[in-house]
Amino acid sequence: QDLAVITRFGGDEQNTQLILVSEAIVQKQSTVGFIAMLHQRPILSYDLVETGYEDQMYEILDASVHATSEEQFDAALDSLSDREAMAELRNRQERACRRFCLATSDASGRVASLVAELGQQG
Repeated sequence: QDLAVITRFGGDEQNTQLILVSEAIVQKQSTVGFIAMLHQRPILSYDLVETGYEDQMYEILDASVHATSEEQFDAALDSLSDREAMAELRNRQERACRRFCLATSDASGRVASLVAELGQQG
């Protein structure tokens, strides 16, 4: 019932604030999903219209309830209120995070360190 559609980019800090006050996020594909995974928020991803732009990213990561049809989208919306389905989704998101996320409060410092390490390895 409480739905917000946001079309402008306000930065990762704003995105994090929005995710923290949200029950779930609905996205085609976006790096916002990684923030949602880090904060254990359910993701409903969809691939209803082909864009050729990593449309199946969260399905491949196994980190969302994914829909490829309107019927699946309706079922995915319903699953957001299913405790067992959401517990399983949290487990899948934790696995995806272990493989694909880097939790850090100092991303720029961490990236700089990694670049320096790689540079030394030649």
